[in-house]
Amino acid sequence: EGDPVARRVSTSPPLSQSQVVEFWAKQRLAMDALKKENNIPKAASLFREAVALNPEHEDSRYYLANCLYAQGDTAGALEQLDALIRINPQSHRGYQRKGLLLAVSAANRAQLVTAGECVRQAQTLNPEETGTLLLLGEIALLKGDTANARRQLELACRTNPKAVGGYFLRGYLAWKSHDLPHARELLLAASNARGKDWKPAGAVAEGDVRARMHTEGSILSSVWDNWNGSTDPEAAYSPADRAIKMRAMQTAP
Repeated sequence: EGDPVARRVSTSPPLSQSQVVEFWAKQRLAMDALKKENNIPKAASLFREAVALNPEHEDSRYYLANCLYAQGDTAGALEQLDALIRINPQSHRGYQRKGLLLAVSAANRAQLVTAGECVRQAQTLNPEETGTLLLLGEIALLKGDTANARRQLELACRTNPKAVGGYFLRGYLAWKSHDLPHARELLLAASNARGKDWKPAGAVAEGDVRARMHTEGSILSSVWDNWNGSTDPEAAYSPADRAIKMRAMQTAP
């Protein structure tokens, strides 16, 4: 899973051979707990032990942040991401995940703007990364900047033809503009991008959304996760509109 132990010039004392062995044992157990067992508390504890052994390992910091967020500790997660960015100022994933968590936890417009600045830094580091484009589109949508939202979402779909969220939210913007044929067309594109094997997720509770956040990079994914696949714009977007408005109200000036 990724970064070597000594990827950059270290400011920490070099590890002994036994510490290196112990570090990798903790790291592998942590990844197994996270990815195979889906045991986030166990993974978080093991990642903490790995970070204590090697404070400059990027993967350990990144996955610990995701585990902490999934458990509701946003402040702790942001602390780990800040440490990751200090270790590697070119960490696209560090800036993107920090921007996501700041956006999700934003309580006013100023905090949402700060989140957007962080995501734009990630975009600067990797302009073609689809998740960053989608996230920028979502932030613009929540801020009421529909022109920028549309532009970012179009870029996301152009970069990744399987960007379900990009098509769905573009259709939402078309529906809000009363362009029902275009909204229906984009819903069909979202359905095609999702594929034949997709099944409706059902209602997604707030805790479930947070628990899945370690694998997703979206603020509004619940609106298309809860979509039943209907290509009727009114049926698809009325519930989505309520959820998006509620989220936008949380960050109103």
